[in-house]
Amino acid sequence: MGQLGEFLFNSQTANIRYYGADFHFKYNGFYLASELYNRNSDTRIITNAENLGETNYIISGTNFSSSSCIKMV
Repeated sequence: MGQLGEFLFNSQTANIRYYGADFHFKYNGFYLASELYNRNSDTRIITNAENLGETNYIISGTNFSSSSCIKMV
């Protein structure tokens, strides 16, 4: 996952940890798909030293989604 949005203020850096996994299963007319993603950072809010009203946010969180389908005969 690359840079999204503006660059961070004050030439700061952030240690962003990101991982994800997908799972797909098909058997005899049944289908299951699931995914899990996580993104965290040691720096979440960065304030501009030249203008204290400007801030950058590094979005963190976890997502899990799943779907299934059964073929009706």
